[in-house]
Formats: sequence, C-alpha cells, structure tokens
Amino acid sequence: MIGQQALLGERLFRRASGNSLWNDGWDSYSAARSRLTDSLRQQQVANPVVLGGNVHENWVGHVKAD
Repeated sequence: MIGQQALLGERLFRRASGNSLWNDGWDSYSAARSRLTDSLRQQQVANPVVLGGNVHENWVGHVKAD
C-alpha cells in the first residue's frame, strides 16, 4: 500500500479546444509515474494499492503502465 497526498492516476479532460491535464496530481509527472509503475512491475508487487486524496472526492481507478 502506498499512501500519499495526490491522485496517482491520470485525469484527462476532453475539451472542444483539445485535451488538458489536471495539475493537482501526478499528471505533470508522467515520467515519475512510469518509474513507479515500472518498479512495481519489476518487483512483482501483487495487487498494489495507492491511496491519495486532496480533492474532497472519492475516486477509484486502475493505474496502467503507459
């Protein structure tokens, strides 16, 4: 289990003018997220769970390798 303050999964908003990323999570840190998910896969961590917050909402998702 990994606990941290921001949401790890990418939140992609589709807008008429194009896509925009949310800046209060790991969206601006895609290379760091890839290193983390690569490490989890290389270490064969079974069923990793990431707990994050900071938006006063509940989100559930699958973080998949890019």
